[in-house]
Amino acid sequence: VGYLRTLQPEDMPKLNNELKVEQLHCKFDKIFSKHLQKLKHNHLAKKYEERNETSESSTKTEEEDFEDFKVPAFVLVKSLYFTFFLEFNTALLFKIFSDVLTCLLPLIQKALINFVSKRYYNMEANMGQGVGYAVGVCLMILMNGICINHSFYQSMMVGSMSKAILTKSLLLKSFTISARGKHKFPMGTVNTLMGADLSRVDFAAGLLSFGITFPIPFTITI
Repeated sequence: VGYLRTLQPEDMPKLNNELKVEQLHCKFDKIFSKHLQKLKHNHLAKKYEERNETSESSTKTEEEDFEDFKVPAFVLVKSLYFTFFLEFNTALLFKIFSDVLTCLLPLIQKALINFVSKRYYNMEANMGQGVGYAVGVCLMILMNGICINHSFYQSMMVGSMSKAILTKSLLLKSFTISARGKHKFPMGTVNTLMGADLSRVDFAAGLLSFGITFPIPFTITI
């Protein structure tokens, strides 16, 4: 592959169905639509209540009632969370294990140092206990490394898949947006959203588990 032969579709690696953007976007779209319909229903119910009307006796159309309707930002975050519920919570669980091991490791190291000091000064100390401390330290360091790497991997996967889903959503919306929407969101703005802004979403999702689990090691150390 090079200047003599360009890349062909068959050269690209095949992804599992769980990693394909079509499958992920379909799942995300169902969850997002469910939350959006619930918000719209609540918005209409609030409008009817303010006018002391019902849906049958309403003096305004649904289009008029939806003129001041705005989709809250938390709906998007909530939909992404439920789309990657398993992956994100797995990352949090591994991060919690890593934080707990990181906090407890100095205690085992201190016990091992005390044991070595006793042996150095020919004080009575159980050899099996010292071996247990040494093996425990090694296992805790090993498990800490495994947990932090798995947490970071799962978090970065959630970030990259979230970026892929939102990119597809932006492209689909740009094809069906109204003339008023195109005037408000020209292609330059859309390209900026797909480039810089979605990269921030990717980066934030990759490091979000570090911020969420911060109170756990903080509490243990206190």
